[in-house]
Amino acid sequence: MIKRVELLIYFNYRSDTSTYLKSLNLTIQYINKKMGYAVCYLDEESLKSTTEKIKRMRGFKKYEISPSVLVDLPI
Repeated sequence: MIKRVELLIYFNYRSDTSTYLKSLNLTIQYINKKMGYAVCYLDEESLKSTTEKIKRMRGFKKYEISPSVLVDLPI
């Protein structure tokens, strides 16, 4: 089973923000440039290393792990 996590990332928007998030192998569901947040999904096993990389992103404010329970994928 692959466990997925929903991650909310808050930032000051820059033109390279979405490309940086895509380079971290995040599945970007939604980006709001005006409000400065993104809703992303990632595997639970890579959560720690990915959050460390997100903290080094330019314009980063904070991140939150969504408390919603996601469906497990039987892969």
